[in-house]
Amino acid sequence: MSGKRLHLPAPAAAWLAVMLFLLLLPRPGAGAMPGAADPVAAFDEANKLFEQAKYGAAADAYEQLVKMGQPTPSVLFNLGNARFKNGEPGRAIIAWLQAQRLAPHDERVRANLQFARRAVRGGEEGSEGFWVRTVSRLHANEWAAATATGVIALFLLLAAQEWLPARKDRLRTPAKGVAAATLLLGLAFWTAAQAERRTLAVVIVKEAAIRFTPLEESPVSFAAPDGVELTVVGRKGNGQAQAEWLEVQDAAERTGWVKRSQVAFVRES
Repeated sequence: MSGKRLHLPAPAAAWLAVMLFLLLLPRPGAGAMPGAADPVAAFDEANKLFEQAKYGAAADAYEQLVKMGQPTPSVLFNLGNARFKNGEPGRAIIAWLQAQRLAPHDERVRANLQFARRAVRGGEEGSEGFWVRTVSRLHANEWAAATATGVIALFLLLAAQEWLPARKDRLRTPAKGVAAATLLLGLAFWTAAQAERRTLAVVIVKEAAIRFTPLEESPVSFAAPDGVELTVVGRKGNGQAQAEWLEVQDAAERTGWVKRSQVAFVRES
């Protein structure tokens, strides 16, 4: 029947349209990256590798989860465990520090960090004082919220002294206490903000040579073993982000220059 169009009944045309729509829908998994894995299954597989004492393979599996967009505290915590068991204290400390940024109240992360740091120092306790250890238990924004609460409470107490002259003397002592507490909270906020703002790098080679100047032939100022944490205070090389040399300072406030390839950042900046 050339030259003539085929006219379908209305119900048949509707069913045909539905079928074409369903055929054009993407299949489940279509468009996904080849080899992409379910994060839960991948996490379980990495845990099995760890239980089998295949620590290097387990660490690689946890790293793959991080690259898949799963840098959760649990993944980073287990990654640190695998790295440490695999004889990589520096990379373990990096993973635990990253986990601590996400979950500052996790005591397991805190305990592992303390253990690893003591191992890096040869069993010696760190130089961090009680104040620094206490402040590190909360994020800077949490200290900021506590400080703001203290300021509001102080304002209300001062206002109450004006509104209630008869109780002014009784309110003076609580107001002084709240003022002192708010001052401490503000100091804690400042300390935490400074700590979070600094660029921290960790040695990831057996021993990093910290030199007096950013030159290979420069004398060595001191050596930093795997796992030592360093504060980055300067850069030198091909652009700031990809600097070949980093000026660093250790906990003893010794400064020097280290090759970028010998350390890894806790947080890229």
